[in-house]
Amino acid sequence: MPCVASESAPSSGTSAICSHRYATALAASLCVAALAWADNATVRMEYQRGGGAEACPDEQSLRDRVTARLGYDPFRAAAPLHLRLSIARAAAAGLVGRLEVLGAAGETLRQREISSEKTDCVEIAEALTLATSLAIDPFSVNRPRPAEPERVAPSPPQPAPVAPALAPVPPPAPVEDRHLALTPEVSVGVGLAFGLEPQVSVGFLAGARLKISRFSIGLEGRLGLPSQVTFQAASVSSSLLFASVLPCFHLGPLAGCALLSGGALRVSSRGLENAEPKTTPFLAAGARLELSLPVESRFFGRLTADLLGPLIRTSFVVDGQIKWSSPPVGGAVALVGGVRF
Repeated sequence: MPCVASESAPSSGTSAICSHRYATALAASLCVAALAWADNATVRMEYQRGGGAEACPDEQSLRDRVTARLGYDPFRAAAPLHLRLSIARAAAAGLVGRLEVLGAAGETLRQREISSEKTDCVEIAEALTLATSLAIDPFSVNRPRPAEPERVAPSPPQPAPVAPALAPVPPPAPVEDRHLALTPEVSVGVGLAFGLEPQVSVGFLAGARLKISRFSIGLEGRLGLPSQVTFQAASVSSSLLFASVLPCFHLGPLAGCALLSGGALRVSSRGLENAEPKTTPFLAAGARLELSLPVESRFFGRLTADLLGPLIRTSFVVDGQIKWSSPPVGGAVALVGGVRF
């Protein structure tokens, strides 16, 4: 695929169609317009990649390409002449490269623009390397490029001498990572609780946790939605609100936690004489098992299962008869999601 190159001087401009096949014609055009360069001429170079050209060669790569083509390193910080190069995405399609030759006083001596319909940077980088080499040394196009060193196939490895058998060396003791990274996280979720109220109840969870290596400490709150149960002609509604402290040990996707929960159980009834809402304390202890779900990035998902033993037993009494009492063990399951910081 040919590329289009245009050249201009400060007073007038010309344009021409160029490709790698027409390198000799391009050299002739440059020889007519270029300065009378000395052997092994030196220049200063400034190079910029614009938007859409991030995948193109960087400045050091372009310097290496030009050095390989000329056969010597022409770039000096104190050189009197200055080359300004750039590659950017073209307005229509493809890429465009620009070369500007500046004099010792900063005046523009020569400008050249090369465009390519391709966007892979291969064609525009090769064309800009050629144009830069010709701007430094117009006769470099006729100079043969340095031959690549001949690759010599490595000789087959010689068999290693057989060493006498030695007693096995015990492996080194594992080095513990003394850097303890603190990883905070927050989470929300929804779950079911059973055995903590007369009926299975739905609740919403919110929590925060600080993880240190394999250990973590967390604080979690649960707000239960009101659940209703009927005892003969009486209807009893209850809702449970409590918070839990969770010290945990993590092993891969699994974690085991201790639970200490405290809160309040609010009870109201209808169909009973002198029925008034009551609030009783809730205190329980137990354990939790967690399974982390594979979620990308900082976000995570987690399944939890709790076993709780009430430390304060609660009973519902209707007409002098106990209709419900806290069982020795209750539980809860939940699905939570959150983010780590």
